[in-house]
Amino acid sequence: MKKRGINKRGISPLIATVLLVAFVVALAIIAFLWAKHFVSEQAVKRGAVSQQTLNCATDVEIKITNAYVSEDKIYITIENLKSNTVDGFVIRIIGANSVEPIEIYQQPLKPLEVGVFVSEFHEDVTGSVKEIEIIPRLRVAKGIYVPCVDKKIVYEMI
Repeated sequence: MKKRGINKRGISPLIATVLLVAFVVALAIIAFLWAKHFVSEQAVKRGAVSQQTLNCATDVEIKITNAYVSEDKIYITIENLKSNTVDGFVIRIIGANSVEPIEIYQQPLKPLEVGVFVSEFHEDVTGSVKEIEIIPRLRVAKGIYVPCVDKKIVYEMI
């Protein structure tokens, strides 16, 4: 009796080599396109960050006109003195016992506008409020903000 199916042959070495080279070329093209997109995206982001950092130096100036504490909430009145919208703030409440940082993004301060910002804080942990530090932030992209550290202001509570 004759055995059937034993004399099957595999693919030739030439076809295997061509398939392997095509696979490597396809992977190289995919990697190149991803890297090109990644590099251009990073350049755009870094350019936007640099532009907003420059705007911090020239187009941002704020002033605290009033601040007071009432029942574990702090009320801060901030005036924007320049022509650039301030998109957020980092507020540090410096108390007798500790420092409590607060970030505010939900309410931008438009050019030449006065806004009242209200935030909860833990007076039992912080102690009586001695100073308030505010650092304005400018928005670069969704979820990306640049702090204007050189424009930090300090308000001493009476």
